[in-house]
Amino acid sequence: MINPSLNGMRPTNVPDLIVRANGVYRIAGVPGLSLLGTVSYEGSRSVLPDESITLPAWTRVDLGLTYETRLMGQPNTWSLTVDNVANRRYFKESPYQVWPRLPLPGAPPHGQIGRSDLVLRNFEKICARQGRPLKTQKMTL
Repeated sequence: MINPSLNGMRPTNVPDLIVRANGVYRIAGVPGLSLLGTVSYEGSRSVLPDESITLPAWTRVDLGLTYETRLMGQPNTWSLTVDNVANRRYFKESPYQVWPRLPLPGAPPHGQIGRSDLVLRNFEKICARQGRPLKTQKMTL
């Protein structure tokens, strides 16, 4: 059912503007090493359909490193990333359809360590052939 009183208003939980900028800098002195950076901006968003409550805009900075190499003859990429390095408090979203209608906060600074799946799959096959299955899990710092 369409409510004509809401005509021309923004949808709930939709920012008025989203901007993301990513950058990569390859370190010449260390082949395969790169610095990563992301700046994310999301404009204000309404919590309720009548726009009587809005969440403020926010900006977040994420940084990381990647290292590309070869392992067991296969290309391999290792990564370390830290999101929200400036420890900014912000509300990521406010889902109107979920009760209670509470704004969901963004995460505090946190890091992740990763590696490319191609090498891991090959390593898992080698371990399985040797009768030692490999157990993996994602780590969050």
